[in-house]
Amino acid sequence: MRRFSRRETEILEALYRLKEASVGAIRAELDEKPSYDAVRTTLRILEQKGAVTHRNEQRRFIYAPTLAKSSAWKSTARKLADIFFGGSIENAALAMLKLSDADLSEYEISKIENLISKSGKTVVKNKRRS
Repeated sequence: MRRFSRRETEILEALYRLKEASVGAIRAELDEKPSYDAVRTTLRILEQKGAVTHRNEQRRFIYAPTLAKSSAWKSTARKLADIFFGGSIENAALAMLKLSDADLSEYEISKIENLISKSGKTVVKNKRRS
């Protein structure tokens, strides 16, 4: 699984919003404005990690994400669980559910129950193989 730093994650989020963009446009999307060179360097690192690609357009690079947003999100979620919940996905999931101020819809509850059910089946299958 790819791991992304906080800055890399911010830049990826900006690219997901913009679909594709120049360094300057990405920089304008960021809350804390890093230098132009810092954004360009981070984009080069993201490209080495296979998360973004670029093309030339009138003497400037236009960047676009190559990873599905869900793949990038998994890296961020894992890092969050590691840092704040000692690596416990269960505790992270519970915290997210408690964070929600709005009541969950029947559809959302059904989706969560489905994920839990599938997760349980996977655990049982894995235990049988051992």
